[in-house]
Amino acid sequence: MSENPASLTLADIRRQPAVWQATAARAKEFFPTFNQLARDADEVIFMGAGCSYAVAQYAQASFQQHGGRPCRAATSMDFFQFPKWVSSVQARSLFVLFTRSGETTETLEAQRYARKLGAKILCVTSTEDAPIPKEAHEILYLPDTLEDAILPTVSTTSMMIAMQQLTFMLAEEEEVKHLLMGRIHQLLATNLEDQIEVGRRVGENEEIRRAAFLGSGPMLGAAYAASLMWQMATALPASHSPVFEYRHGPMEACGPDLLLSILISNAGRREDVALAREMKMRGPKVLANMTDPIPGMERMDYTDIVGEQLSDYVRGSLALPLYQSVAVHRALALGRDPDELGTHPPIITIDLSQYV
Repeated sequence: MSENPASLTLADIRRQPAVWQATAARAKEFFPTFNQLARDADEVIFMGAGCSYAVAQYAQASFQQHGGRPCRAATSMDFFQFPKWVSSVQARSLFVLFTRSGETTETLEAQRYARKLGAKILCVTSTEDAPIPKEAHEILYLPDTLEDAILPTVSTTSMMIAMQQLTFMLAEEEEVKHLLMGRIHQLLATNLEDQIEVGRRVGENEEIRRAAFLGSGPMLGAAYAASLMWQMATALPASHSPVFEYRHGPMEACGPDLLLSILISNAGRREDVALAREMKMRGPKVLANMTDPIPGMERMDYTDIVGEQLSDYVRGSLALPLYQSVAVHRALALGRDPDELGTHPPIITIDLSQYV
């Protein structure tokens, strides 16, 4: 490893509050364009690959709540291979594509196919001068969100913040409209160092050799992103699922080598807490993320408490910096430097022409 392993990745994690503030402001400026695109569309499809697909899931949940249009999330390759399964693909379809690099092969191919069929394309990206944004009808470019390291930390959460801002501005409730503009980056700034410290303590537990990340409803996308981040950083197995679905099969794999991370929702607090307590008796290391202290949850191995009642629609983005820290510190404990992931390229492309 280098003399300062993970220094770039940790620096990316720590600059998220400032980047979120700038991202929310930029999304606010872009809102008139997004509002017109959404109003003109009969359906909205959110797409991406890898962590950008996690963003698509997060955006779909928020838009479904506030946008008033049919929508769904899909991987870019699913649309490219099974277009009618994903979309009705009509002239009044809006495709919102998420891409960190602007070059991901399957997202580029999906975009070209959607345009050929007459759909409108909005690209949300960290890279302005790249094929995908260049070929889109509209671009929401998020400067300063591209990482100095390899792991997609600040780019993933910033795209989530941008879409939360845009979709929340579609809502009628004034409190919802202004929530992200003035507060969410402040909440992260207040909690971030504590999250990094919890992540360090989790990561240094040598018993942990695999992980499962649970989040329901609008938090499922964050659980997926956390699972991908863990696997990229540590090269250890991970899974993700809605919270209560974990009881239907996966719980049989619980054991002392498992990190079981649960986003305790407000909507499903009773059920999520019950599952956490039940699973704890099976022996895994349990990390619980909550808005406020819950009686009995102090018996969990690790807890992350936001300290304020928040909508479940913003909880996932606030939890991701914690999960990023968990992955980084577990990688370091395993002798892996997240700044030097030699087998994982920063841009995921493939030459499809070589395959029949």
